[in-house]
Amino acid sequence: MLRKSRIMTTRSTKAVKKIEKPKPLKIMPTTRHPTSEVPGQISVASVEDILLLLDAVSSAISRKSLSDEIAYYTSTLLSKMKIFGQRLEESYKDKLDKAFGHFRNGSKDDGVDFGVRITLLNLIELRAMQWTVCASVNAYYLTRCNIPEVNDGFDASPVSNAATILSPGEIIKSSGKYSSPTKVPGKNYYRDEVVIRNSDSGK
Repeated sequence: MLRKSRIMTTRSTKAVKKIEKPKPLKIMPTTRHPTSEVPGQISVASVEDILLLLDAVSSAISRKSLSDEIAYYTSTLLSKMKIFGQRLEESYKDKLDKAFGHFRNGSKDDGVDFGVRITLLNLIELRAMQWTVCASVNAYYLTRCNIPEVNDGFDASPVSNAATILSPGEIIKSSGKYSSPTKVPGKNYYRDEVVIRNSDSGK
């Protein structure tokens, strides 16, 4: 009886440690704005990770809450979408539609970094091409990212129009090319310039 009691006591003291399965890595929690606490390097190894990254980038773009790491996150998303884009399109089309709506708006927003806007445009075109990776398109966007942003505006200052100022009543200013009737070589007529000076004459 004593021996049996000792065996039961020994068994009861042995605790089995349960090993829990590691939880998926959260790249950018959607409950708060991305901050510098987010590590610069991320691990994206599954479709679930890509969806987290997609949500994080689209959320940051839509809220204009752009951290220093947004360029890295966006380029990482682009590289992964080249591989998994078609698969995500088949299973998560609604989620992609929502995210790419934010991407289109972000690509036209001057408040977003120029390089990030170029990457967003690359993502948009990649989806438009049904996730077909094209070497020439990749080369174009790679080159575009290396070109500084160009101001598409133009100089609104008035152009000097001293040569085009007309006198009162003038409709056409004489060019001065034909100061007098000029005979055309090989022809039986002369070339002259007629200047209309009075718009009210009806002539």
